[in-house]
Amino acid sequence: MGGKPASVLKYLDLQPGSILSRHDDNFVSPELCGALICFVTGGDEWKEVAERLGFNQAYIRCFDSRYRNPLEVVLTCCHTSVGELYDILVECGLPLPADLL
Repeated sequence: MGGKPASVLKYLDLQPGSILSRHDDNFVSPELCGALICFVTGGDEWKEVAERLGFNQAYIRCFDSRYRNPLEVVLTCCHTSVGELYDILVECGLPLPADLL
């Protein structure tokens, strides 16, 4: 596939303008962040995702108590690729949000 975003889009046969096609260097975009937040809110699932992204319990407690959408803060503070985030979501038992990627 060559490792370039355009070749990935062609390989996956995605339509122009899809969430993945707006990624630069295959990192999580703000649009994708917003889509994930809709699917991984309301419970404590985000905490396991945050932990697997490398945040310790002190940060997780801080995000939980200070922010309305803690997953949004977690995703904007980390620099993970779409592929890494996909694997983490699946490992956390969240395959449907992972499929948004």
